[in-house]
Amino acid sequence: MDEHHQLTTGIAHDLRHEAMGLVWMVEWLITALHDGQTADAQTCERRLQRYVRRQVAFARDLHDVALVTEGRSLPLHPTLVSLSELAVQLVDEVAPSIAGTAIRMSVETRPGVGAAWCDPERTERVLRNLLRNAIAAVKAAGPSEDARITIIIAQDGETLLRCAVVDSGCGIAPNHLTMLTHRFVRVRLPGMHGDGMGMGLTLSAQLVALMGGTLTIDSSGVGMGAVASFTVPAYASGVARGE
Repeated sequence: MDEHHQLTTGIAHDLRHEAMGLVWMVEWLITALHDGQTADAQTCERRLQRYVRRQVAFARDLHDVALVTEGRSLPLHPTLVSLSELAVQLVDEVAPSIAGTAIRMSVETRPGVGAAWCDPERTERVLRNLLRNAIAAVKAAGPSEDARITIIIAQDGETLLRCAVVDSGCGIAPNHLTMLTHRFVRVRLPGMHGDGMGMGLTLSAQLVALMGGTLTIDSSGVGMGAVASFTVPAYASGVARGE
């Protein structure tokens, strides 16, 4: 299957999946309004808002993938960014997706961590993608009292900061690790389903590289959880100041 066919098939799958979700939410909202269920209507409204934001991000991903495929560079707008604050915001954003489960999410910031020098929007997209992958992996592993996801922010040498998403999920077989960032390749992990575009990690790796860092994924094997992490320049470093 060539890349063009993989791309169009993936887009069709993802759009169909999102359209079905939109239809369900609209029907829920109409029913709630008709029955005078104000609380349900407000909940649906919030979910619709998140849905719209997700579609905007999806459109941006498609645009960026097109640029990468054509060999063109992606625009960056680096500035001071607190990775800890960003992580806390994203944990709060995705919290509804684990409501009713035993999954625990937390953010740990190691001593001595300062601000990063990176593109805030691109960095947010990378971390959101890693966090959503971790949630899917933990859910795929099945119910557990130890189900957890921890985002760890730490200094990595003198010039970089590292943001690691550590999960207790289904894990990854060693022979699959090197395939995860291949363009349009979707690795089917134990307990996980879907045939989407498989572009999330590829694009994330590209974005991190453009900002001067690297994205890595490690796992001890199936059932052993995983660690997805990326580095970005620390503001105090000469790299960030362009020295």
